[in-house]
Amino acid sequence: MDGPVESDIFQQCKYIHEVELVNMRLQMRILETHLETKDRLIRNLEDIIDEQETRIANMEDFIQVLSLDFGVLSEENLRLKAAISQMQKTSRMNQLLETDEDYESDMTTGEERVPESSLPEKEVKSYPMIVQTMRDEVQMKKIQRCAEELKREKDELKQLALDTKEAFSVCMGEMKLMLESKTTDFFRVLLERYRAEMEKRKQLHNQLVELNGNIRVFYRIRPQLTEELSSKPAVVIDEMDNGVVHIGSGVGTRKTSASADKVLPTQFSQDQIFTEVSPIITSCIDGYNVCIFAYGHTGSGKTYTMEGPLESPGINQRAIMQLFRCG
Repeated sequence: MDGPVESDIFQQCKYIHEVELVNMRLQMRILETHLETKDRLIRNLEDIIDEQETRIANMEDFIQVLSLDFGVLSEENLRLKAAISQMQKTSRMNQLLETDEDYESDMTTGEERVPESSLPEKEVKSYPMIVQTMRDEVQMKKIQRCAEELKREKDELKQLALDTKEAFSVCMGEMKLMLESKTTDFFRVLLERYRAEMEKRKQLHNQLVELNGNIRVFYRIRPQLTEELSSKPAVVIDEMDNGVVHIGSGVGTRKTSASADKVLPTQFSQDQIFTEVSPIITSCIDGYNVCIFAYGHTGSGKTYTMEGPLESPGINQRAIMQLFRCG
C-alpha cells in the first residue's frame, strides 16, 4: 500500500510542479509582451518628437533665410532708388544748363541789337544783375521741383516698406497658426494612442494579477541566529515544490504552508522581495484597493521585511518611492 500511495503523491507533486511551470511561463510571456508594447510606444514617441523638432528647426532656418533675403532686397531697392534719383538730378541739371545757355544766347543777341551807347549807364550796369537774378530764380524753382519729387519718392519707399512688413507679418501669422494647428492635432492623436495603450496595459496587468491570484501568501524564512548555527535548519524548502516547507521537530518532520504561493529563501534580498509584490503597487496606481501586511510571531522578521534599515529599506519605503516615481 505504501508504494502506490507514494507514487500517487509523487505524481500529484509532479503535476502541480508542471502546472506551476506553465503558469510561470505564461506570466513571463505576458510581462514580455507588456514590456515590448511599452518600449515600442516609447520609441514611436521619441521618433515623432525628433521629427517635429527637425521640422521646427527647418522652419526656423527657412524664416532666417527669408529675413536675410528681405534685407538684401530692401538694400538693393534703396540703391536702385538712389541711382535713379541721381540720374534724374543729372538729367535735370543738363536740361537746366542747356536752357541757361539758350537764354544767355538770346540775351546776348538782344544786347548786340541794342547798342550800349544808346542805354543809360545805370541800365548797362544793372542788366547783368537782372540776368543773374532770373537765372537764380529758374534754378531755385527746378531745385524745389526736384525736392518735391524726392519727397514723394521717399513717401512711396516708406509705404512700400510698411506694406512689405505687413505682408511678412501676415505670412508669419498664418504659418504660426498652421504650426499650432498641426501640433495640437498631433498631440491630441498622441494622447489618444497613449490612453489606449494605458487601457491595454491595465487589462494585461489585471489578467496577470488574476492568474497569480487576487490573494497571495508568501513565506519568508528567517536566517539562523548565531546560537542556532550549530544545529540543522528547522525549516527547509521542499525540493519539488517551492510553496511547501518541511518543519523539523522532535518527533520527525511535517509539511505545512498548504496555502502559500511561494516560499522565499533566506538569501533573498529586500529588493528581490519587493520585486515579488511590486505588481500590487501598479494595481494601486490603477485605482484598486490593495493591502500588504506581514504576519508572524515575535522575532520572525516582520519589521525588517516591512520597514528595513536605512541601507536596505523594506516594502513600505520601496512602495512609497515607486508611487512617487509613477506619480
